[in-house]
Amino acid sequence: MPSETKNKHDLPILSPDDDLLEKFEKSSGTRENCSQNPAAGRQTREKLPLNKHGVPVLDSGIHDNDIHKDSGEKEFETLLKDYLKAGRTGQKRGQKPSMPLKKRLKRYPPVERELDLHGYNAINAGMRAESFITTCKYQGYFTIRIITGRGLHSESGPVLPDIVEDVVCAMKKNNMVLSYQWEKKKKSASGAIIVYLKQFERFD
Repeated sequence: MPSETKNKHDLPILSPDDDLLEKFEKSSGTRENCSQNPAAGRQTREKLPLNKHGVPVLDSGIHDNDIHKDSGEKEFETLLKDYLKAGRTGQKRGQKPSMPLKKRLKRYPPVERELDLHGYNAINAGMRAESFITTCKYQGYFTIRIITGRGLHSESGPVLPDIVEDVVCAMKKNNMVLSYQWEKKKKSASGAIIVYLKQFERFD
């Protein structure tokens, strides 16, 4: 058999008419093994999958999609177990139980700022109270007092306590106010209302 022509890198020089598979089998000795046992060679070649070019592809038996599938299923199972566990406890995973209002108010300091509404009419008192609460909220105050008076000197009776209480209730719905209470527990006996601003929501 004539020796093959090789280049300077000791690699065979192939012509366009050469069969690449035949050259490869010849150089690796596969052809000799197949000639000794043709059935085994044919079975081995048939078992290998072919790509779109008809070339056999070595397959390790593990595909990326199988790996992702296994990890995805495990991740889903973990999430499902966590969700069911959180549902049994009645709260979401990682969520702290809410603190009772009484305990939250104990963390609040004594009155820090005060507004006296003596001399204001109903409209101006409502606007002034709302502005005062908003300003104190964004300035970082926690506990404030608004003096309304008991209306002892008013011909039509106490008006400002009702006006201010309506303002405070509206701002509580808007998450500006956490809670409030009249200084002497009863509105009729009190001349001032204590307002607790909602400042701890970022810590709860």
